[in-house]
Amino acid sequence: MITGFFDGLPVATMGTTLVVLGITSKPGRVRGLTYLIPALIWIVVVGLAILYLLDVAVALKATPTAMKTVAYRSILKTGLFTLTYVGYYAWLTFLVRRRGRVQAR
Repeated sequence: MITGFFDGLPVATMGTTLVVLGITSKPGRVRGLTYLIPALIWIVVVGLAILYLLDVAVALKATPTAMKTVAYRSILKTGLFTLTYVGYYAWLTFLVRRRGRVQAR
């Protein structure tokens, strides 16, 4: 389930980025709290990353020896995607927050 969430995250990331940047380009009241959207998604991604790390040890114990290489590759791929999305949503939150402050001046 967690791996499936991370596999589907690119589409949600593109949509979130376009919505957030579209809102921040227009002046108005809604723009002030736009940074909360990527911040909340960042919290969800970090929470699922922690759950994924807890599941990795259990999955490796249950994996037969012949399948260990495939399991390690899958875990590595999902782990790298997770780190990428954690960094991206943190960066997007910072970018939107900074852009809101600059436009408010």
